[in-house]
Amino acid sequence: MLPDFWQYRDPNSCLTVSIAPSVLRLFDDSRQQLWQRERGGVLFAESIGTDGRLEIVDATSPHPNDRAGWNWLELDHQRCLDEIAERFSRGLHFIGYWHTHPERTPRPSARDLAAFHRNLQGGGIALRKLVAVIVGTDRSTTGVCVALVSNGEPAPSLLVPVVDTDPQIRYPDRS
Repeated sequence: MLPDFWQYRDPNSCLTVSIAPSVLRLFDDSRQQLWQRERGGVLFAESIGTDGRLEIVDATSPHPNDRAGWNWLELDHQRCLDEIAERFSRGLHFIGYWHTHPERTPRPSARDLAAFHRNLQGGGIALRKLVAVIVGTDRSTTGVCVALVSNGEPAPSLLVPVVDTDPQIRYPDRS
């Protein structure tokens, strides 16, 4: 059974990011196989609270207008703006991006970091920070990297999985 949500904690602050089951399913369905191209989308929360908790409740699916290769991805800018406007009309707030990597335990690449900082500095979206989720090939919590990218900070803060009893909470088998 899929857990209610996965949580990741920022060791440098009081921030905890939770990922809803529907978003986890999208990540699992989009997981990159070794011969496939990267894919990704946009992340949303119902509120951007000041209590140190942020729950990712929605994410957009990969789009045919995105450009991608085995180890790179460029999301279609207009589709992202359209999805952000549509979700905002439903009360959801844009908080960042997600994409896949062809590695078990993903980490942001130099190309990823450059793209994250470009998105913070322009592109018609004003943010001081964004959440970046990278989905690797491992189906456990360590196969999903959650990072907080801040404007003006060269390196992101990598959040760590919050696990109560089982360090390898896994997705259910899809039989």
